[in-house]
Amino acid sequence: MTLNETLESLLRTRPQRKFRSEEELRLLLKRRLTKKEYKILFLGLESRSEEEIQTKLKLTQQRYAELRNRIRIKLNKSPLYGELFLPDAPA
Repeated sequence: MTLNETLESLLRTRPQRKFRSEEELRLLLKRRLTKKEYKILFLGLESRSEEEIQTKLKLTQQRYAELRNRIRIKLNKSPLYGELFLPDAPA
């Protein structure tokens, strides 16, 4: 799964604009998520199972679920939500 596909799956509404480049998204998410949240997101991109991620990061199943939920909440809130996308083209 690509970063764009992962982000789309975590967003409440289907994006109407194009995402920024993967490099820009990685830098943005690194600044806006905690270290653990960032690691969870990107280990998931490497096709790691939930169990593998929990073991690697020494997380309980409950803590893992809490962190995934916090990622989802942060991605759906302004201003982070707006920062995920390319700016609107000037008219």
